[in-house]
Amino acid sequence: MIGVSTSRQQSLNLNWEEYMSKSVVIKIGSQAILNQQGELDIDQLETLVGQILALKKEGYQVILVSSGAVATGRSASHALGLKFQNIVEERQILASIGQARLIEIYNNILKKSGVIAAQILLTKEDFRLRHHYLNTYNLLHGVFKNVNVLPVVNENDVTSIHELMFTDNDELSALIAIQMHVNHLIILTSIDGVYDKNPNLSDAKIISMLDLNHKDAWPKVSTDKSHHGRGGMLSKLASARKAAHFGVKIHIANARAPNVLQRILNGEQLGTYILPYKQDKGIKRWLAHTYSSSLPVVILHEGISTIFTKRERAVSLLPVGVSAIQGEFEKGDLVSLKDEKGRNLGLGLAGYSSEVLSELMGKKGQKAFIHYNKISLFEQ
Repeated sequence: MIGVSTSRQQSLNLNWEEYMSKSVVIKIGSQAILNQQGELDIDQLETLVGQILALKKEGYQVILVSSGAVATGRSASHALGLKFQNIVEERQILASIGQARLIEIYNNILKKSGVIAAQILLTKEDFRLRHHYLNTYNLLHGVFKNVNVLPVVNENDVTSIHELMFTDNDELSALIAIQMHVNHLIILTSIDGVYDKNPNLSDAKIISMLDLNHKDAWPKVSTDKSHHGRGGMLSKLASARKAAHFGVKIHIANARAPNVLQRILNGEQLGTYILPYKQDKGIKRWLAHTYSSSLPVVILHEGISTIFTKRERAVSLLPVGVSAIQGEFEKGDLVSLKDEKGRNLGLGLAGYSSEVLSELMGKKGQKAFIHYNKISLFEQ
């Protein structure tokens, strides 16, 4: 049985930075754990779980984001006559069948080492609302630090409606990596990494490193999605880019490479490594998870819009910089920030209500409407 001594745990608590340097989110895609018939490859899953258990023995704190519930449900439900057509209703039925089966398989593999799986099913709502976000953080943190528990996270396909569905588990894994301040995000897939052209071409080469600081270096990749999943390389790069902005080191690699997890974390060049950019903390991490389609809108004058777009310095939003309001909000509510042409600039946490702002709008010498620490700007 994997165990940790009291003295060691106290040491970890005293050195949080060192503790979190051995933290990792591992995302396993459907294609990485299915065989050619589209059924769950138990041997492959046992291999990956064995690597994860070895990491836990070395002191790594691991969160596993696992796809495969819908595919597992499909394999188990042939007798029902269901045919997968990528529609929400059928996906919910397959997920409800497959999720229970998938977590049972994980527990059967883990129990040999005295570890149990903690199933955690999430939707966008768990990242969208502040209190949900904090509740999710507390839950993940509780299981994250327990050496005898492996958190296995998946999207709650059973109850997710279309507008609350993640793009795929690549997006979910990136959001968790940001939320939990982890050091590494490893995305395991069915190919060796990111290629400089279509990987089916004979002269295609692996890109060993991508640097977020050089946008021109980012490759144009295929928009094709995997056969059994919702994602593709385009999704993986978009999710990786988001996590890299918050200081997370990302690797995209082939799940079937021998000892892939240990080799990556030991510093071996394997797959594609995406360099981290910077690390924002606190409320900006929550804002980075938030989806702004239904938020009230605050429209900014051209001058402040230009400053926000250039992102050369951090500035607070004062009432003098506001030209219009669309919708009502209270103090502490999220608002969407747009320029006068309607372009989305970012999100912010209102310092006072729309009623108060409408009275102060355009006036100088007023208290900041949104402090710069509570503004998250979008990449333009």
